[in-house]
Amino acid sequence: MVLIGLLSSALALTVSDGPPPVRQSREQLQQFSLRIYEQAVIRNQLLGLQITGEGQVRALGWQSESSSWQPETGTQLASWTLPDKVQWQLENSTSGTRRDGSSGLLPQIRFNPQGLVSPFSLRLEQSGQSSEIFDDHFFYPQVSDAKP
Repeated sequence: MVLIGLLSSALALTVSDGPPPVRQSREQLQQFSLRIYEQAVIRNQLLGLQITGEGQVRALGWQSESSSWQPETGTQLASWTLPDKVQWQLENSTSGTRRDGSSGLLPQIRFNPQGLVSPFSLRLEQSGQSSEIFDDHFFYPQVSDAKP
């Protein structure tokens, strides 16, 4: 009887529901952003990421001919939506709204063809749980102070 109790406890500890929605959302945002970053360099095109008030995450591409941002289509950069229980707050150096006050298609995070990313810090939170931070440092290698 004791052995069955111990085995059940061990099994309950090893089986988990997976990472919390906040961590899953951060990881999904990182992977999506990395694809946009890579495509900007490969295609030699200015690309951006926009998160709408409803939590829709989408890639935008700068179209020189029309001098405007347009949604990217295709499976690699298809849009998706953050879970309802995940709130987000973005601090960046670029504006996600036009001067006339309309939201329009403007990215909050920009990826240029030279491999540079506009500075940003994105905090994802779920009530009752810790928050997750995703920022532009993700795209740049960390330099250590180690001396040879």
